[in-house]
Amino acid sequence: QMDFRNNIATLVFNQVVINDSGVYSCRAENSIGEASTMALFTVQEGKIAPFFDIKVVHTYAPVGSAADFECHVTGTQPIKITWTKDNKPIRTGGNYRITFENN
Repeated sequence: QMDFRNNIATLVFNQVVINDSGVYSCRAENSIGEASTMALFTVQEGKIAPFFDIKVVHTYAPVGSAADFECHVTGTQPIKITWTKDNKPIRTGGNYRITFENN
């Protein structure tokens, strides 16, 4: 099933099967030109190692403002998340609040 709303093109798999594995591409074109993007889709049976399908991005913030980093990780539960700054672990408290929404 394909959908295109708010300039977001979506390909939805109603039920993934092993044969869905492969290279998928999305192509957009208009009277000015065209663009395309591609990705490998791997369907696995059983347990899946964690991987970031949305990674943290470089962020800038003015002094005194609030800011956050956000990422999305997929894999077999439970997943343990660890945040670090300069290779030192960060824990909730003080200036930090760490959350993990399992959906």
